[in-house]
Amino acid sequence: MNSPHRIKIKFFYQDDVPSAEQFLPLFHRWIQEDRLAEHLLLDVADYKHVPNSLATLLVAHEADLAFDTEGGQAGFSYIRKRAWPEGSDSLDNRLEFSLSQALNAVEALELEDLPKLDLESLELRFLDRLASPETQEDIDTIIEATQKVISQLYGTKDINICQLKEDKRRAFGLSIKVKRPCEEALAA
Repeated sequence: MNSPHRIKIKFFYQDDVPSAEQFLPLFHRWIQEDRLAEHLLLDVADYKHVPNSLATLLVAHEADLAFDTEGGQAGFSYIRKRAWPEGSDSLDNRLEFSLSQALNAVEALELEDLPKLDLESLELRFLDRLASPETQEDIDTIIEATQKVISQLYGTKDINICQLKEDKRRAFGLSIKVKRPCEEALAA
């Protein structure tokens, strides 16, 4: 299995969910203020008219960030798509880098006047079909690497990881439940 080039991480809102409209001015302000220093923020797109989609999208050279309603559950997604740092060729390195960048974006979002995300529940998807796992051994390798990276970032081994069994047309994904909040991860 090849290392994926596009990794999507989605954190979920639980009870109180913001509207897609709240993200339009927020994302425009982030571009003006260069809020995410390690990203070249380019543009904002409004897709709220498309059900179950990336409703409001902040496009950056390295990644896309979005208010995400895919799967019928609202959340905030970070989709790493290019500009991997030197030495990030392995699955472990790409997972760790993507998750740390996603948590940095979540930390910026937490400073805004919006409902808080549930950082104990996330979804991980590998958007490259050619780099998707083909065998149970590949799936076990991905789960093991994910367990390792989440344990390091969250500082706990109390993690439940399940393969998402759904429509075959969707990208391979994992549901991750961490039994403890990640204040330390956000501080990193």
